[in-house]
Amino acid sequence: MMFNNVKYAYKVIDIDCILIERIKSKLDGGKHFIETSHKEENMTHHLAWIKSFYPIIKEIDPLAETPINPFDSTPNSLLFEWYRADETSGPLVVRDREIFTNYLSILHSLLDGKAKIVSDERGIQKDARNELLVSFNVSKNIKVIDNFVFVLMPFTEKWSKYIWENQIKIIVESIKNPKLICKRADDLYGKDVMVDIIESIILNSQRFFYLLVSQ
Repeated sequence: MMFNNVKYAYKVIDIDCILIERIKSKLDGGKHFIETSHKEENMTHHLAWIKSFYPIIKEIDPLAETPINPFDSTPNSLLFEWYRADETSGPLVVRDREIFTNYLSILHSLLDGKAKIVSDERGIQKDARNELLVSFNVSKNIKVIDNFVFVLMPFTEKWSKYIWENQIKIIVESIKNPKLICKRADDLYGKDVMVDIIESIILNSQRFFYLLVSQ
């Protein structure tokens, strides 16, 4: 299964009995919330209580990542199922009760002692960088330069040359630890300026030293 550009593998585990006891204890301590959830008009405290189980869920399924958007189509493991519990619609009170019930169903299912979790990440299969490289016919064998700073700024504005040569480049390259190399696209000599820009961004992609200059 692919999600966030990562291929996940799954397994069904026996949940540690200590974690099961923690869930049981919290459920017993929250009986008031459970018993009143079908009639309570304001579910704020009910939802706060049941969402407090999240650390246990994460402990059971530690390798699953938090979805960027919980309403995306996400992989099917315990943590992702927990996030999908919020996927409901309707009037506020009805929606909140349904969300509460969804969370509660997940917790009750864990009392059986089994859970489907992410077992490992099988490496990046596809990412935006590779798509970009293919689109602009850029080599994938570019080595990252840790001390490279790439500057994005206009070339033709009247102020551009002065700001670049007398301020930005001088200031950046005056830094000694680490000693930085500062360039902008017109310092490069490729056949395609977009290829130069993409390669330059990748060259310092580990450090994220980018300067974007505009008026």
